[in-house]
Parts: sequence; structure tokens; C-alpha cells
Amino acid sequence: MASLNIDYIERRGLIAWNDSINNLEYTLTQLTRIFQETLTNNKLQVVGARYASIRLYLSDNTVLTVDNIDDVSTVDQYFLESDYPFWIFDNTVVLCIRYVKDIQGKAAVTLSALTVLLYKRNDLSLDEAKIIVREKDFSNKTRTNAKTI
Repeated sequence: MASLNIDYIERRGLIAWNDSINNLEYTLTQLTRIFQETLTNNKLQVVGARYASIRLYLSDNTVLTVDNIDDVSTVDQYFLESDYPFWIFDNTVVLCIRYVKDIQGKAAVTLSALTVLLYKRNDLSLDEAKIIVREKDFSNKTRTNAKTI
């Protein structure tokens, strides 16, 4: 918030990613299954993309949702730094791996995302999360054998 020059915030907000015609997401079905099984959350979905365009939306008087964000006239928008290798939005994991050329690099991003989820959502220590993730083999599952959504 400080980097956006917002001193005090008592507003309603939403952080959202924006789709772009040049940045189509694609579902990673094998990874989705692995993430769901590992985290025991069948609502999780793993998608891949080139990058994520992230915005913070703030409104003083309206509860913002994904459905009404375009209809609210009193919304302030702020672009957030978006060169992170992955983003986690509720039950969607966005792996920004389309520009990563080698399989090991894609696997490293995937392993990091799963480690963070185990650490944050399953209340595991970071060391426990790393041990669980090391047992997974992502080298063959991050190939682009996915479907576009």
C-alpha cells in the first residue's frame, strides 16, 4: 500500500487478474489433479499463462465482486507488480510459465507454488511442506499438453 501512496485504507477492495487476448490461460489437468490430491481440495484448478496482469480495485462505498467490478463507477485501480512466477487466487493457481523454456524451470515454479499452498493453507511448517513436495515429480507434467480455457 505504501508503494501506491495509500496512507490509510478502510475501504472495500478486490485483487484480480485480467485476461488478455495475447495471454490465454490454459488448464493444466495433470497438475490440477496433483494439487487437488496433495491439498485435499477438489476445487483447486491449476492454469498456466505467459504472465499475470494484476490489479487492485478499491471502492469507498461498494462491495466489489468479480461480477460487478466493471459496473462500479467509484473504483480506484492500481496495477501491481506482476513478474512473479505464480499467483494464487482462492482456488486458482496461475503458473506464469509460458516464457520458461526448460522443463526444470517450469517444475521449479510448480514446486514453489505447491510448497506455498501447503505451508499457508495446511498449516505445515516450511520444512514439512518441502518434504511432501520433493516426493512429487513435475518434470513431465508441466509440458504444454493442456487445453486452453
